[in-house]
Amino acid sequence: MAKTPRKRGGDGDLIFVTGAGGSIGRIVARTLLNRGYRVRGFGLGEQYYREPNFFHDLQHGDFRFEIGSILDQHAVTRAMAGARKVIHLAAMTGSRRTSEDRLRCFDINVNGTQRVMAACVANGVDHVVNLSSSAVYGAPLRNPVTEDEILKPQSPYALSKAAAEEVVAAFAQAFPSLHYTTLRLFNAYGEHCASALALDAFVLRVAQGQRPVVNGDGLQQRCYTHAEDIADAIIRILKRPAARNRTYNLGNPDAVISIRDLAELVIDVIAPARNLAVEYKTAGAADTGEVREIWGDIGRIAGDLEFRPRIGLREGLERIRDGIARCGTA
Repeated sequence: MAKTPRKRGGDGDLIFVTGAGGSIGRIVARTLLNRGYRVRGFGLGEQYYREPNFFHDLQHGDFRFEIGSILDQHAVTRAMAGARKVIHLAAMTGSRRTSEDRLRCFDINVNGTQRVMAACVANGVDHVVNLSSSAVYGAPLRNPVTEDEILKPQSPYALSKAAAEEVVAAFAQAFPSLHYTTLRLFNAYGEHCASALALDAFVLRVAQGQRPVVNGDGLQQRCYTHAEDIADAIIRILKRPAARNRTYNLGNPDAVISIRDLAELVIDVIAPARNLAVEYKTAGAADTGEVREIWGDIGRIAGDLEFRPRIGLREGLERIRDGIARCGTA
């Protein structure tokens, strides 16, 4: 099991983060570390070795990254030792990829979650923050959708995340000293463009001088949530007993936008001088079941935790642009 060197950081709790090598997980880990927490990241070797310098840069605090899979019960249990708080981000994502390999999707997202929760019990963890997805709602009856909406998952990925929510709640029911909070994320994005989001695809193409491609008319509406806002919400959750055994939407109501307008905004922020235009393609059969409009009501998390997203979509894209400029590549 590979490790990065460890240095003593703040006096905060030790937080164990699954999926810490992913585009969202690494920003969550960095934010926690900057707030004085001790962080132990857990993720796949391919994620760590894709950008090891990012993790080496975290050595100003008490950070360690351990390589392993949430499907390996022994590995995740051993790596978690000493933590009392767990953030569970690891998952197989992407509607197309998960639809093409449904068994793998359910194995990672459902069985993997079961193994993480079993490791929590074995290690005496008292609080798990489970990162779920707005996909569990399917096509909502109304927008903005609230947490009380009946779940109508329409894809293997959405079904697996809904099932994972039940796994987490079942463990908390069976082991009363283990609490959970589930966050249903609305189109989470970070600075590394490594997800299956349309936003990431647009950025990568525009940064390379190519036109962003929109399937269909582009009038589908979504809201986008920056990873630092997600990290801020998680920190508030860990500090507030009122958040225990609750489910929250986590989106940015100020970042609701059509796919068409998103593509235009990406061009304007990432490469305004290249005179690119959006390319439209007829939606294929695989796209016909896409949810047309969905964005979240965050009244519950705002009321319980006094939380409000801070990072708007333009600012988030400017951060991505600046990161590309620093690295010299998309």
